Amino acid sequence: MPVKIRDTAEFFFIESVASGIVHIEVRYASYDDPHRTDERVSFAEGMHSMLYGPHIVLCGAKTYPVAEKTHHYTNCFPDEKLCANCHRRLHPDDIERAFQHPQPDGSKEG
Repeated sequence: MPVKIRDTAEFFFIESVASGIVHIEVRYASYDDPHRTDERVSFAEGMHSMLYGPHIVLCGAKTYPVAEKTHHYTNCFPDEKLCANCHRRLHPDDIERAFQHPQPDGSKEG
């Protein structure tokens, strides 16, 4: 069973330009990240990784939303475009959070 995502984490949605599938990226505050390590990297290496490195989404796919050529951030999409594999990785208590976004028809949530 999937692990519940902390309430302090934020959901971001990344759409594939080619398929239109929307993936879920979960971001934690640095002090609250359960995956945090004490590994130190240089500022330049960290910036390069942030700008050009992949963003791993819930289903495990690598996305590149900063380049906006293959993926881009979105907050308005039809619910049926949500990645089924990302959805399956959600704890039952977190599923509602994945559907709290504007719909293209103008309604607030799906």
